[in-house]
Amino acid sequence: MVAIVIFWAAVLAIVFFLLGTFFKALVAVFNGLLVFIGRILLIGGLTLLVGVGLYLIYAITDGIINKGVGEVIGSIVLFLVVLGIIGAIFSELGEIILEVVLEVVPPVLAAISDMLNWLVDKCERGYIKFLKVIVNRLDRC
Repeated sequence: MVAIVIFWAAVLAIVFFLLGTFFKALVAVFNGLLVFIGRILLIGGLTLLVGVGLYLIYAITDGIINKGVGEVIGSIVLFLVVLGIIGAIFSELGEIILEVVLEVVPPVLAAISDMLNWLVDKCERGYIKFLKVIVNRLDRC
């Protein structure tokens, strides 16, 4: 009977140890992912700005060479007017969306992180509990 209890306590201790290790790794990956997403958004935004700038330089030089300066100036003014209209339309909507995202996302991410840390804590407690069972059974023998 003692051998069976020690065997199953050892098996469950190993299971809880592996689960705890898995959840610790998951917490580390989750926290790293949050930092990584911020960097990706920053690099993506900078890449988008550089791409638009390079395209504008290309369009201006191509227009000057093929169509003349007057038409290029007209195209630039039209681009700025359209950009201004789009900015005016989406500025309020963008502000609302950004406000909602900034209010909702941090509590959700904190809840996920807390849940993962809770799982890690439970697994460590289970691991320690079954190790104590093994030690108690061995002390009785």
